[in-house]
Amino acid sequence: MNLNYQEIVRTLREREARRRASTRRYPESRESVRTQVEIFREIGNILLHKQGRSFVIDEDNLDVIIYLISYVNSWEDSFRQTALTLTGEEQSLDLPILLCGDMGVGKTLLMQILSEFSKALGLTSRQFVNVSLTELQNYFATFSNIDYYTYNADRKLLDPTNPYSGKPFSVCLHDIGLEQDQRLKSYGTDLGAIVSSFLMARYDLFQSEGLRCHMTTNQTAEWIFSHYPPRLLDRFKEYNFITLSGKGRR
Repeated sequence: MNLNYQEIVRTLREREARRRASTRRYPESRESVRTQVEIFREIGNILLHKQGRSFVIDEDNLDVIIYLISYVNSWEDSFRQTALTLTGEEQSLDLPILLCGDMGVGKTLLMQILSEFSKALGLTSRQFVNVSLTELQNYFATFSNIDYYTYNADRKLLDPTNPYSGKPFSVCLHDIGLEQDQRLKSYGTDLGAIVSSFLMARYDLFQSEGLRCHMTTNQTAEWIFSHYPPRLLDRFKEYNFITLSGKGRR
């Protein structure tokens, strides 16, 4: 067998570069926090530009933004401090986030910005895809499964232009809790059953591959723990619960 050593060395170097990129960390400092908050603001402005709106950072969302930035950077001290400020408890950088808050306070937008922010800064291991309940339900109505948002093993749907094609990836599911509304049925699909299957599969992926499933909800942590069956409650215990307060921003 002929071995092309130059090709082997090149492959190894590329593999090491990908490994380093996936764990890239910016230095933790007050200046880094200030700089990245401004980057976060600018990404928000870009996302809201088509709506003719600007992204506003104020006393209601600043600490949550610093918390999210610290989380994706794995800044231990900053994350610990903001978690204590927001919740009174220490939290884990290894657990996914469940962002609570009233309707319209900007939860979904923050996670949309965070997704783009992680891509812009090359924080590969923290990148995720945003998914709505409606998107999940429509996918099930079309394909009779939710494979793309869980194990993503259907080779018939391989798309070379999609970086998430053919392999599982981290996600953020928005508006968890709405599926409890029995009126939310479409074309015979039960959204509650779909979400239950989704959460079970995502927990398996978190345990086996470390792939996170962040979530947002209009409900409180207390509501979550009183409205889900025991088999799902253990899954919710492995979340960092955080609350975004303030008035509606729509």
